[in-house]
Formats: sequence, structure tokens, C-alpha cells
Amino acid sequence: MLLIIFNFMKRGQSEQFNWVFVLVAGAIILGFFVMFVFKYQDLQQKKLSVNVGKILDENIKLLETTELYLDDKEFDLGLRVKIDFYCQDQENFFEINDYFEQKLKNIVLFSDANYVTDSFDAWITSWNPGFFVANFVYLINPNKVIYLYYTQNDIELLNTLDFPEEILNFKKVNNINIDVEDKKDVVILFLTPVQSVNSLKSDNVKLRGIDSQRKEIIFYEDQQKRSKYIGNEMIYGAVFSENYDMFECAKANVFNRLKKVAKLYSLKASFLNRVITKVECDYNQISSELNRLSQYEGEDIEEIMASIIEQNNELGGRGCAVVF
Repeated sequence: MLLIIFNFMKRGQSEQFNWVFVLVAGAIILGFFVMFVFKYQDLQQKKLSVNVGKILDENIKLLETTELYLDDKEFDLGLRVKIDFYCQDQENFFEINDYFEQKLKNIVLFSDANYVTDSFDAWITSWNPGFFVANFVYLINPNKVIYLYYTQNDIELLNTLDFPEEILNFKKVNNINIDVEDKKDVVILFLTPVQSVNSLKSDNVKLRGIDSQRKEIIFYEDQQKRSKYIGNEMIYGAVFSENYDMFECAKANVFNRLKKVAKLYSLKASFLNRVITKVECDYNQISSELNRLSQYEGEDIEEIMASIIEQNNELGGRGCAVVF
């Protein structure tokens, strides 16, 4: 009798052990399967991010080399993604879905910082303060609305601003009590400085101003900040930049390029001075001014540029080879 009971207990323990083994093995297999699914999803997400990054980079390069602007149908990313832009050490970077990061090489970009989108509007202009320095690329949310506030004193400036109305939603207003559209990405550009903008401040509204007398762009942020500008191209850059810091980073990139180009032209002027022996073709002064520009650390460069342009034109007028 005891033997029968013992055998029964032994068989029960064996069956219990088998069930425990099955449960443990099943949990391991299930865990492996879940881990595989997550790893696969993570891999697919990274592949998608890389593909979108390539499309973004290729479209920007296409824009820089061949087009004036691209609308959201032409600048289609293929799927809706999270894109973050930032500027660091005078270089522009973007990151897709917090996975894929890339530097935009040799690009001067003015853009908002954060997007969740499947397309962009994009526009390009050349910055030429006397000689060509760089192309400016502007990336734009297709839903962005731009208000241009002006007074009668601003008509001349208003007429010089050449935003591409084919891809932008413009509203020209001369009433300071602007009723902005809710839930829209809005920029208000004041063509004349204003004292009070607090009533217009909100999370979806960026406020910019132009002080044309001082050649400064005003950023109405937590604290009012000002930045020198040269040419309307920089005004456009301020309109499409996320904030003062991103604008300043892009502008530092531009001024660094300006100094490099000035240095090359200074070397060219020195070379011309050696090979052209006509007395009336003296390149010493323009070479010196270009070299000065290549080392200049301030923002007030328009006076130097004006002198260089005048000297270059005079050389051409005397029948000499021009520097640029």
C-alpha cells in the first residue's frame, strides 16, 4: 500500500515538474519573440529614418543647385516623421525620429527647429553683398502664415521684399490689432519697430521687427534682441528662423564664408598686380581692403564692402581686369 502511494506521489511530482518546465520554456520563447519584434520594429524605424534623411538631403541639394523654390508636392518626404533642426558651431544638422542625425554640409539654412510633417515648402536666394558668397536655403512649414505689418512710411521697404507668394501664405496689414489665426504657424514681421507686442505673444506666433535706420532685425522673444542684417535675404532668414540663437548661428556661418571668399579675392588681386604691368592697373589698395575684410570680426562691414566694390568698378572703368 505504501509503495502504491509513493509511486503516485512520484508521478505527480514528475508531472508538476513537466508543467513548470513548459511554463519556463514558454516564457523564454515568448520573451525572445517579443524582443525580436521590438528589435525588428526598431530596425525598420531606423531604416525609414535613414531613407527620409536621404530624401531631405537630396531635395535641399536639388534646391540649391537648380530651383528657385519647391512646394510641398515637390518636396515630399514620403511619410510623416519627426524632424529636428539645430545649428551648432556654424553648421546645420537635422535629426529624424530621434534616430538618424546628419550634417547639412556647405548649406546655410534658415528654418524652424521642430517639425512633425511629411513635406516642406522650400525657397532659395543668393547672398551677394558685392560678390557671391553663399546660397540661403529657407525651409518652411506649408501651413505657415506670414503677416507683414506696415505703415505708410514703410511702403518703399515693403516693395523691395520679394517673398515667393507662389508657396507662401501672405497677409499684408496696417492695423496693429492683428487677429491671428488659431492653431496656425504664424510669423508677424513688423516693417517698423513697435513698442508693445505682448498682446500678440503666444506659443504659435513668432514676432520679428525691422529697424531699417539702424539696419537691425528685432526678435521679440522673452527679451528683445537685435541683430545686424545685410540685405533683404537676411530679413527673410529672420522670418523663417526658429529664434535669435538659430539665426545668429546661421549668420556666423555666412560671415565666416564671406571672410574666406574675401581672402581668395585678395590673393587674386595680388596675383593680378604681379602679372598686369600697366600703371593704371594698381591692385594694391583693393587687395589690402579685401584682406582687411577677411580678418574683420565686426558686423558693420557694409562700409568696407562699398569701398571694395567702388575700387573694383574703377579698375574695370580703366580697362583693367576686375577682381570679381
